[in-house]
Amino acid sequence: MTKSLRASLIALSIAAMPFAAQAAGLGQINVYSGLGQPLRAEIQVSATAEELQTLNARIA
Repeated sequence: MTKSLRASLIALSIAAMPFAAQAAGLGQINVYSGLGQPLRAEIQVSATAEELQTLNARIA
């Protein structure tokens, strides 16, 4: 494989990465817990009905 072809393929794969990512829009966060307590909060999610059906939330 030539250097220019390899470089072009690498550049194309890097440029295509943002199209593979999917994320929901996050809005305002309301925190109901105090300092030193377990976190209790609500976060607004902006998504379509179809996106909400497949939404999977996890703690990082």
